[in-house]
Amino acid sequence: MEINSLRIRCIAERVAYETMADIGTDHAFIPIAALRIGVAKKAVACDLRAGPLERARQNICACGLESQIETRLGYGLDPLCPGEAETITIGGMGGMLMSEIFEQGRDVAASACQLVLQPQRDIPHVRKAVHRIGFRIEGESIVAEANQFYFVLDCRNGDDAAYSERDYMFGRFLPDEASEVYKDYLAKQMKEHETLLLRLEGSSEAVEQKKQEIIDQIRIYEGLLR
Repeated sequence: MEINSLRIRCIAERVAYETMADIGTDHAFIPIAALRIGVAKKAVACDLRAGPLERARQNICACGLESQIETRLGYGLDPLCPGEAETITIGGMGGMLMSEIFEQGRDVAASACQLVLQPQRDIPHVRKAVHRIGFRIEGESIVAEANQFYFVLDCRNGDDAAYSERDYMFGRFLPDEASEVYKDYLAKQMKEHETLLLRLEGSSEAVEQKKQEIIDQIRIYEGLLR
Protein backbone atom coordinates (compact mmCIF):
# COMPACT_ATOMS: atom_id res chain seq x y z
CA MET A 1 0.00 0.00 0.00
CA GLU A 2 1.42 3.35 -1.10
CA ILE A 3 0.85 6.55 0.87
CA ASN A 4 1.49 9.44 -1.52
CA SER A 5 -0.02 12.29 0.50
CA LEU A 6 2.31 15.26 1.07
CA ARG A 7 0.24 16.13 4.16
CA ILE A 8 0.69 12.71 5.73
CA ARG A 9 4.40 12.62 4.93
CA CYS A 10 4.93 16.11 6.39
CA ILE A 11 3.31 15.02 9.68
CA ALA A 12 5.24 11.74 9.80
CA GLU A 13 8.60 13.37 9.08
CA ARG A 14 8.17 15.65 12.09
CA VAL A 15 7.99 12.68 14.50
CA ALA A 16 11.13 12.82 16.65
CA TYR A 17 10.69 9.88 19.06
CA GLU A 18 10.45 6.11 18.69
CA THR A 19 7.13 5.56 20.48
CA MET A 20 4.10 7.43 19.18
CA ALA A 21 0.33 7.55 19.31
CA ASP A 22 -1.92 8.82 16.52
CA ILE A 23 -5.26 10.24 17.63
CA GLY A 24 -8.23 10.12 15.24
CA THR A 25 -6.15 7.75 13.14
CA ASP A 26 -8.86 6.88 10.58
CA HIS A 27 -6.84 4.81 8.05
CA ALA A 28 -3.66 4.73 10.22
CA PHE A 29 -1.75 6.43 7.43
CA ILE A 30 0.31 8.62 9.79
CA PRO A 31 1.74 5.82 12.00
CA ILE A 32 2.28 3.61 8.95
CA ALA A 33 4.26 6.40 7.25
CA ALA A 34 6.25 7.15 10.42
CA LEU A 35 7.31 3.52 10.79
CA ARG A 36 8.08 3.14 7.11
CA ILE A 37 10.46 6.10 7.02
CA GLY A 38 12.06 4.92 10.25
CA VAL A 39 11.31 7.81 12.60
CA ALA A 40 9.17 5.62 14.90
CA LYS A 41 9.41 1.99 15.96
CA LYS A 42 6.20 1.49 17.93
CA ALA A 43 2.78 3.15 17.60
CA VAL A 44 -0.74 3.16 19.00
CA ALA A 45 -3.45 4.13 16.52
CA CYS A 46 -6.59 5.45 18.24
CA ASP A 47 -10.01 6.31 16.89
CA LEU A 48 -13.43 7.04 18.34
CA ARG A 49 -15.30 4.93 15.80
CA ALA A 50 -15.13 1.19 15.20
CA GLY A 51 -15.45 1.47 11.40
CA PRO A 52 -12.36 3.62 10.83
CA LEU A 53 -10.42 1.58 13.38
CA GLU A 54 -11.21 -1.59 11.44
CA ARG A 55 -9.96 0.09 8.24
CA ALA A 56 -6.84 1.06 10.17
CA ARG A 57 -6.30 -2.58 11.24
CA GLN A 58 -6.66 -3.75 7.64
CA ASN A 59 -4.13 -1.22 6.38
CA ILE A 60 -1.70 -2.04 9.18
CA CYS A 61 -1.92 -5.75 8.36
CA ALA A 62 -1.55 -5.07 4.63
CA CYS A 63 1.76 -3.36 5.43
CA GLY A 64 2.91 -6.15 7.75
CA LEU A 65 3.11 -3.78 10.72
CA GLU A 66 0.65 -5.44 13.10
CA SER A 67 3.45 -6.29 15.57
CA GLN A 68 4.45 -2.61 15.77
CA ILE A 69 1.14 -0.71 15.55
CA GLU A 70 -1.61 -1.41 18.06
CA THR A 71 -5.16 -0.13 17.52
CA ARG A 72 -7.39 1.16 20.33
CA LEU A 73 -10.95 2.42 20.41
CA GLY A 74 -11.75 5.58 22.38
CA TYR A 75 -12.17 9.34 22.44
CA GLY A 76 -9.17 11.62 22.21
CA LEU A 77 -6.37 10.70 24.59
CA ASP A 78 -8.56 8.42 26.74
CA PRO A 79 -7.09 5.17 25.30
CA LEU A 80 -3.57 6.16 26.40
CA CYS A 81 -1.80 6.04 29.76
CA PRO A 82 0.47 8.94 30.81
CA GLY A 83 3.99 8.43 29.47
CA GLU A 84 2.99 5.70 27.04
CA ALA A 85 3.74 7.73 23.90
CA GLU A 86 6.71 10.06 23.50
CA THR A 87 5.14 11.65 20.43
CA ILE A 88 1.42 12.26 19.96
CA THR A 89 0.20 13.09 16.46
CA ILE A 90 -3.20 14.53 15.55
CA GLY A 91 -4.01 15.36 11.94
CA GLY A 92 -7.04 16.30 9.87
CA MET A 93 -9.06 17.56 12.83
CA GLY A 94 -10.58 20.94 13.60
CA GLY A 95 -8.51 23.14 15.87
CA MET A 96 -11.25 23.63 18.45
CA LEU A 97 -11.75 19.87 18.83
CA MET A 98 -8.00 19.34 18.99
CA SER A 99 -7.72 21.88 21.80
CA GLU A 100 -10.61 20.24 23.66
CA ILE A 101 -8.79 16.90 23.46
CA PHE A 102 -5.69 18.46 25.06
CA GLU A 103 -7.72 19.96 27.88
CA GLN A 104 -9.61 16.75 28.64
CA GLY A 105 -6.49 14.59 28.39
CA ARG A 106 -4.07 17.08 29.90
CA ASP A 107 -2.23 14.45 32.01
CA VAL A 108 -1.51 12.28 28.97
CA ALA A 109 -0.62 15.24 26.75
CA ALA A 110 1.69 16.76 29.36
CA SER A 111 3.53 13.44 29.74
CA ALA A 112 4.54 13.39 26.07
CA CYS A 113 7.80 14.84 24.77
CA GLN A 114 6.31 16.03 21.48
CA LEU A 115 3.00 16.90 19.85
CA VAL A 116 2.80 16.96 16.05
CA LEU A 117 -0.41 18.70 15.05
CA GLN A 118 -2.15 19.38 11.74
CA PRO A 119 -5.31 21.37 12.47
CA GLN A 120 -7.73 21.88 9.59
CA ARG A 121 -8.76 25.32 10.89
CA ASP A 122 -8.55 27.61 13.94
CA ILE A 123 -4.76 27.40 13.91
CA PRO A 124 -4.26 30.45 16.20
CA HIS A 125 -6.48 28.75 18.78
CA VAL A 126 -4.30 25.63 18.62
CA ARG A 127 -1.12 27.66 19.14
CA LYS A 128 -2.67 29.13 22.30
CA ALA A 129 -3.86 25.72 23.52
CA VAL A 130 -0.36 24.27 23.07
CA HIS A 131 1.05 26.99 25.31
CA ARG A 132 -1.67 26.49 27.92
CA ILE A 133 -0.68 22.85 28.42
CA GLY A 134 3.02 23.68 28.76
CA PHE A 135 4.46 23.06 25.29
CA ARG A 136 6.59 25.29 23.10
CA ILE A 137 6.29 25.52 19.32
CA GLU A 138 9.58 24.25 17.92
CA GLY A 139 8.74 24.70 14.24
CA GLU A 140 5.98 24.82 11.66
CA SER A 141 5.60 23.56 8.10
CA ILE A 142 3.09 24.25 5.34
CA VAL A 143 2.26 22.02 2.37
CA ALA A 144 -0.16 22.42 -0.51
CA GLU A 145 -2.17 19.45 -1.70
CA ALA A 146 -5.36 19.17 -3.75
CA ASN A 147 -5.86 22.97 -3.75
CA GLN A 148 -5.67 23.08 0.05
CA PHE A 149 -3.01 24.40 2.41
CA TYR A 150 -2.08 22.40 5.50
CA PHE A 151 -0.11 23.62 8.52
CA VAL A 152 1.90 21.20 10.65
CA LEU A 153 3.07 22.28 14.13
CA ASP A 154 6.01 20.60 15.86
CA CYS A 155 5.56 21.19 19.62
CA ARG A 156 7.92 20.11 22.40
CA ASN A 157 7.39 19.85 26.13
CA GLY A 158 8.62 23.01 27.85
CA ASP A 159 7.97 26.72 28.12
CA ASP A 160 7.97 29.01 25.09
CA ALA A 161 8.91 32.67 24.78
CA ALA A 162 5.88 34.95 25.04
CA TYR A 163 3.79 35.25 21.88
CA SER A 164 2.02 38.38 20.68
CA GLU A 165 -1.46 38.18 19.15
CA ARG A 166 0.19 38.51 15.74
CA ASP A 167 2.48 35.56 16.57
CA TYR A 168 -0.57 33.48 17.45
CA MET A 169 -2.26 34.50 14.21
CA PHE A 170 0.62 33.85 11.82
CA GLY A 171 3.20 31.90 13.82
CA ARG A 172 6.88 32.78 14.15
CA PHE A 173 8.54 30.45 11.70
CA LEU A 174 6.68 30.54 8.39
CA PRO A 175 6.78 34.34 7.93
CA ASP A 176 10.57 34.29 8.42
CA GLU A 177 11.10 31.31 6.13
CA ALA A 178 8.84 32.87 3.45
CA SER A 179 8.61 29.70 1.34
CA GLU A 180 6.84 29.82 -2.01
CA VAL A 181 4.02 27.67 -0.60
CA TYR A 182 3.53 30.11 2.27
CA LYS A 183 3.50 33.05 -0.15
CA ASP A 184 0.85 31.28 -2.22
CA TYR A 185 -1.19 30.80 0.96
CA LEU A 186 -0.90 34.48 1.86
CA ALA A 187 -1.87 35.53 -1.67
CA LYS A 188 -4.95 33.31 -1.54
CA GLN A 189 -5.95 34.68 1.86
CA MET A 190 -5.51 38.25 0.66
CA LYS A 191 -7.66 37.62 -2.41
CA GLU A 192 -10.41 36.06 -0.28
CA HIS A 193 -10.39 39.09 2.03
CA GLU A 194 -10.51 41.47 -0.93
CA THR A 195 -13.53 39.60 -2.31
CA LEU A 196 -15.23 39.71 1.07
CA LEU A 197 -14.60 43.46 1.31
CA LEU A 198 -16.27 44.04 -2.06
CA ARG A 199 -19.32 42.06 -0.98
CA LEU A 200 -19.93 44.05 2.18
CA GLU A 201 -22.81 46.47 1.68
CA GLY A 202 -24.22 49.27 3.78
CA SER A 203 -22.70 52.01 5.88
CA SER A 204 -23.78 51.15 9.40
CA GLU A 205 -21.26 51.35 12.21
CA ALA A 206 -21.04 47.56 12.37
CA VAL A 207 -20.41 47.27 8.63
CA GLU A 208 -17.77 50.01 8.68
CA GLN A 209 -16.03 48.32 11.60
CA LYS A 210 -16.02 45.01 9.73
CA LYS A 211 -14.62 46.70 6.62
CA GLN A 212 -11.79 48.23 8.63
CA GLU A 213 -10.96 44.85 10.19
CA ILE A 214 -10.74 43.30 6.72
CA ILE A 215 -8.60 46.19 5.42
CA ASP A 216 -6.24 45.75 8.36
CA GLN A 217 -5.93 42.03 7.57
CA ILE A 218 -5.22 42.76 3.90
CA ARG A 219 -2.44 45.16 4.92
CA ILE A 220 -0.88 42.46 7.10
CA TYR A 221 -0.93 40.00 4.20
CA GLU A 222 0.63 42.63 1.94
CA GLY A 223 3.38 43.25 4.48
CA LEU A 224 4.14 39.54 4.87
CA LEU A 225 4.27 39.08 1.10
CA ARG A 226 6.83 41.87 0.84
